[in-house]
Amino acid sequence: MRDANRPRILDCWLTLAGALALAACAPNAGNPVRVRAEALTLEASLSPAVPRVGENSLELALRDARGVSVAGAHVAASVRMPAMGAMPEMGGAASVRELGGGSYQADFALDMGGTWQVEVVAHAPGGAALEAEGSLSVGSSGLRLALAGAGAEPGDARVPAESPAAFSFPAERLQQIGVRTTRAEIKPLARIVRAGARVAYDEGALADVSPKVSGWIDSLA
Repeated sequence: MRDANRPRILDCWLTLAGALALAACAPNAGNPVRVRAEALTLEASLSPAVPRVGENSLELALRDARGVSVAGAHVAASVRMPAMGAMPEMGGAASVRELGGGSYQADFALDMGGTWQVEVVAHAPGGAALEAEGSLSVGSSGLRLALAGAGAEPGDARVPAESPAAFSFPAERLQQIGVRTTRAEIKPLARIVRAGARVAYDEGALADVSPKVSGWIDSLA
C-alpha cells in the first residue's frame, strides 16, 4: 500500500513546488485601473501592488476605441509630492519605456512615505490623446486614477468618486512641518488698526493779505 501511494504523494509535492515557483515568478502588480477617453483607454497598475519607499513602477497598457493595442505612442508619467513648508517638491518625471504590444512601463522612485500625486499623458500616433491624474500612498495598496478634468466614466469601478488629485499627509509628517489645526467657528470679522496722528489746520485754506494801512479786521464775510 505504501509503495503504491508513494508516486501520488510525490506528484502532489511536485505540483505544489511548481505552483510556488510560478507565484514567485509572477509580477507583483495590483489590479489595473481603467481610464477611458474618447479614443483611447488606459489601464494602469502598480508594481509592487503596495508602493514602497524606493524603486516602483507603473505598468501601462494603451488601447484604441476598438480595443486594439496602441504601439508607438508617446507616453509620459510623473510622480510628485508637492512642496510643504520648508520642504521642496519631491519626485518628478518617471522613466517610461515601451515593452511592445501596447504595453509601457514607467519606473520611478519614492523618497519618503506619504501620498504622491500621479500624472500620465499619452499621445497615440494617430493624434488621439489621453491625460489622467490621481495619487498613490506608500504602504497602501491600489492606485487612484481618473481622466484629468472630467472624472471617470460609469463602470470604471476601480476609479474612486473623490477628486483624483486629492491627497492626505500622515499625522507625523504634519507634526514635523508644524501644521496646527483648530475648530472652525463663525465669528464677526473685524480688525483694529492703531496709528499715530496729528491734528492741524488746513493749510490749503489760508490766504495771504497785504493791507496798505495798519489795522485789524473786525469781521470777514
